[in-house]
Amino acid sequence: MTSKRIGLILMVLFIAGFGFFLIYSRVYVERQKPLVQISSYESAKLEWTFEARSTIERASPIYTDVDAKWTIEVFVPLSAFEEYMSTIQAIHTEAVSDGIGWPEELTLIERRPQDDGSYILIFNYSSPMREEGVLPVLPGEDVTVYITHIGLDTYDCMVPFSAVYQDQFTGEEYIFIVHRRRNAWGWEYYVRQQNIMFLRPRRINDMANILPLSGGVATPFVYASEEELYDGALVRLWD
Repeated sequence: MTSKRIGLILMVLFIAGFGFFLIYSRVYVERQKPLVQISSYESAKLEWTFEARSTIERASPIYTDVDAKWTIEVFVPLSAFEEYMSTIQAIHTEAVSDGIGWPEELTLIERRPQDDGSYILIFNYSSPMREEGVLPVLPGEDVTVYITHIGLDTYDCMVPFSAVYQDQFTGEEYIFIVHRRRNAWGWEYYVRQQNIMFLRPRRINDMANILPLSGGVATPFVYASEEELYDGALVRLWD
């Protein structure tokens, strides 16, 4: 009887020890994988505004075809819009004259691209009330001009810049997307490299505007990893 009890106890200890070893091995192997943070693609709407100081001047004779009497010229440097859009197109513009103090809508009559990518925009300034002589326009009168992008541009493949990598040899840009597959323990997670290209605008706020060159946009991507990743690397999603 005593030997049976001893045998039963030894068998229980063996099973418990074996189970503990399996669990410990599983946890140990899992902990060797880099911990990654994942996310899904986000959408964004392009919002751009620009403010500048200028003056009201008599219109050049070249603008007689648009019946312009007064014009306002605004210089928009490339640095003001290059991260938002490639060209200045659909805009709404208002000017607040120092002599009046409230906004009046302007009409764009000429767009002059500069060699460095900047623009000079010429607007027709027409104020019905001032034309009646109540508050006459003075040449050289200072104004503040407010330009706003009014397009309906929306972008659906926005990712944090931390998710984008660049191959140091080919210069190709890519992200890591996360997949899963079954193994002897259940499910395991791994990453695959997916090439991407930047779209215009390259940046909207603090997000990168990209286009995946293969696959869809339903698969989550890695935006942070505690270790350097490579194509096919096994990862873990939680600590």
